[in-house]
Amino acid sequence: MKNLKKWYINLSIQRKILYCTLGVALVVLLASSVSQYMSAFSIVTEQTRKQSAGVVNELSVNLDHYFDMVRNSFEYIANNNTVQEELESDEPYKSDGTELYSYYSRSGQIRRLLLQGYTSIYMKDIQLYGYNGANHLLANNREIHEKTAQISCELAEQAKGRCIYYNASEEGLMYMAKQIKDSLTMKPVGILRASIKLSYLKKMTITARDSLAAHIFLLDNDKNVLIESAENDATISDRSWIEKISGNTGEFLFTADGQGYDCV
Repeated sequence: MKNLKKWYINLSIQRKILYCTLGVALVVLLASSVSQYMSAFSIVTEQTRKQSAGVVNELSVNLDHYFDMVRNSFEYIANNNTVQEELESDEPYKSDGTELYSYYSRSGQIRRLLLQGYTSIYMKDIQLYGYNGANHLLANNREIHEKTAQISCELAEQAKGRCIYYNASEEGLMYMAKQIKDSLTMKPVGILRASIKLSYLKKMTITARDSLAAHIFLLDNDKNVLIESAENDATISDRSWIEKISGNTGEFLFTADGQGYDCV
């Protein structure tokens, strides 16, 4: 340090002014570079968040459209004249989905109606119950989880005509059900229910997940995780962030398993 001080004292005035000017310039340049870096970092981060929000919103819209399609199909089946007649009949048809139907019979017409709302790609089964004993089932796999199906029907009765969703993630399914009412008297006459494959909903998240390199979660109204979609099926064990979610929009930063995340 003494040698450096002695060296500086022995410099000429011109050299001292030059070195001081260079020092000040370096400090100013460094401060300017840090400021520009922070500004650029802020801009890039904000743009990334906007992109993430846009991708998540697009996925949300796609899911909304899917469930709107299923709800509209339910409404069409529930209000169909043939279905109404079947659920009011004193001689309803009790089916397990394996019988052969006459094309023009009431049962045949109902089967074709159920086929319009059923696709094995995203549904496990669809079933029409009548309080008069009617039972129409359409499924590739005849195995039915009776207890879960019963719970979904009970929830539909409580909803009094609104479509309800019941989380059965342990079965890999989400149940959707609606109470059917007589179109004239509004008297409850039956239940229409279907089980939706969570694996299909998970496939809908792949494009969004890969474009963001992100974890994507689908939660129910009680904030239970229906699906978790991530590359290589990685999971986030710390779920405390779920309690921070409020409303349908917004974002916040959080740390889980030692990793920082931006939640949208």
